[in-house]
Amino acid sequence: KDAAPVFKTAIDDMTISDGWEILKGRNPAATLKSTEEFDSTAATNYFKTVTKEPLIGVYSPKINTALGKDLGLGFSATQAWTTLTSNYNDIMGQTAVQFALALAGVTLPSEMNDDLGEYATEKAINGVYYKVGQEEIKIRRDPWAWATTSVGDILEKVFGSSN
Repeated sequence: KDAAPVFKTAIDDMTISDGWEILKGRNPAATLKSTEEFDSTAATNYFKTVTKEPLIGVYSPKINTALGKDLGLGFSATQAWTTLTSNYNDIMGQTAVQFALALAGVTLPSEMNDDLGEYATEKAINGVYYKVGQEEIKIRRDPWAWATTSVGDILEKVFGSSN
């Protein structure tokens, strides 16, 4: 229920031109326009672009509250994460460490988000958009097959059998 207003705003703010671009396989909200001719996850990417940050804002405080509870060991998951990421960021901030990793051919993020709720929420939202994108690919590949399986089953349950 908390996500509904975010998606309602995204849909209300969508123009006819935006919808047409999405149908043509382009994300009109992308700041960097893709060099690809057709993006089979354009609708998913559009919604990810316009809803990801608001959704993180809605859910990360709730996740932070839950992760901020004592684990029974005298510290919380949030405290452990903050200590870990603070140490990681300090180490990765050293030029010698970056140089050694580059020589070894190891690629690591130069900095980790120290807000566990925000980090966990972002990862969860990315996972949801990934799954939605996989469904969008199926729909674009064969809309009739999708309509007769997913939508057809729902319509049959709502309206009854056509027999």
